[in-house]
Amino acid sequence: EERYFEKAREIVMHLCAWEGPWNDQTAGERRPGLDTSHATIWVAIFYDWCYDRLSDPERATVRTALIDKGLTLLEQATTEGAAYHNITVLKLVGLGIGSIAIMDEDERASDWIAAVIGRLRENFDAQGADGGAMEGPMYGDYAATAIADFLWATQSAGIEHDLFAHNYLRTLPRYCISLLDLGTGQLPCFGDGGPGVAFEHLNFVLALRGDPHAAWYCREIGAFSRPSPRTFIGMDPERLRPAEPDFNPSTCFVDVGYAVLRDGFNADAAFMAFKCGPPEDVISHNHYDHNSFMLSYGGSWIAWDPGYRDYFHPQRRKYTVSTLGHNTVVLDLDEDYLADTNYRLPGHDQVRLNAARVREFFTSAGFDYLLGDATEAYNPDDQRVLDRFYRQVVFAKPNVFFVRDTLAAPEAHTFSALLHVSGQDALEIVGDAAQAISASCRLQIHPFSPQGMSLSTAYYPEAESRGPYLAATTGRTEATTILTVLAPRPHLELVVNGGFESGTVGWTPRSAE
Repeated sequence: EERYFEKAREIVMHLCAWEGPWNDQTAGERRPGLDTSHATIWVAIFYDWCYDRLSDPERATVRTALIDKGLTLLEQATTEGAAYHNITVLKLVGLGIGSIAIMDEDERASDWIAAVIGRLRENFDAQGADGGAMEGPMYGDYAATAIADFLWATQSAGIEHDLFAHNYLRTLPRYCISLLDLGTGQLPCFGDGGPGVAFEHLNFVLALRGDPHAAWYCREIGAFSRPSPRTFIGMDPERLRPAEPDFNPSTCFVDVGYAVLRDGFNADAAFMAFKCGPPEDVISHNHYDHNSFMLSYGGSWIAWDPGYRDYFHPQRRKYTVSTLGHNTVVLDLDEDYLADTNYRLPGHDQVRLNAARVREFFTSAGFDYLLGDATEAYNPDDQRVLDRFYRQVVFAKPNVFFVRDTLAAPEAHTFSALLHVSGQDALEIVGDAAQAISASCRLQIHPFSPQGMSLSTAYYPEAESRGPYLAATTGRTEATTILTVLAPRPHLELVVNGGFESGTVGWTPRSAE
């Protein structure tokens, strides 16, 4: 439409008149950033789509700005930055799409495109060797959406490459399908982020190439019906062949540290996502959450993860990043530990973002099993805190979990197995057991230990909005086991918290999504 073209041209001409390169100059005059990448991508797309509507002087203005203010800066990404990192990917995609737009007009463009393809191959090599994105469904999706646009652009321009044959893209539909909880319609996310839909655009590109599982995933998350410029432009029903997968979606991705225990594609069953790893790689947006899990049932994430870290508030930062904020084990959960806002306290917390792994995994029609080893994550270089922290999980399908922790240390500690719920849910202790209560279900929690258990619930001060946690704590000992039985079930009550005795917990305003 004419009005869209005129407005787009106005925006682009303002960008072309920008003084200096497209970047935040406080970061360094010639240093590219995410702003450089995004500006370059969309000016390039404008240049390509609207080329026939521009005069020769306008074309020269846009092309010169695209090269001088964007591409010559983004070239740095071909040799600098961690290949796995989403910032590196965004810079590469900016360089790649910008180069495709001018490849008939600048002799440097073909070399830039080849360099981008080579570095994206390095990015794929840096993902999980057995599948999955190192930065998970939040930040991994940010990179994946940009990669999808670049791959789409190479196809449109007839540029040949071997990226579609790479293991990362071949296993991506399986990764996404396994992580997709059909009860909530979301993928779990550990570390910075939260549950949501992810990898939509990259799976859409794969679906258009004939991948039946990518097409099934896109259909399940509503990608084909969701209003989106990419979907509108790329949709071709003749090329889409959705087919329900014939593999068992309970699976383990050792390299990225994710495992999924589920009852096939039964949307009414419980769903557990488990985190233990990566074994080697240190991923900056990860948290200290090895041997932690999220649990969904009845359309609710009833065992919760605190989500995105708070960078600026010490108490909320501790709660969101440290072991305390996750469904795993903390040592010596006492007042001194709680008062210290350091989110990486040796002797209490995990202190490594890596050095943990899922060591055993088994799946069948009747039950799933895994063993996560988080021992070394608690041990700094100069101190031996733990000799063992094995967490074994048996999922008796469709909705009972047995979680067994085996713990041993050189010195005596108390060990607290934690379970968190969201700020919209509640916890209550009933005798020697507890239950988590959401708007749609309740989770019965039965912990046992040879040393006996004390149960307590609390909100972390100044992080109350993140929700309460349950601590099942042993007496002081050098070695113990903790067995926790988790049984989610529907509510028997018609209305939960009908008198608002627990505030607004269990209520969702009708105006909210």
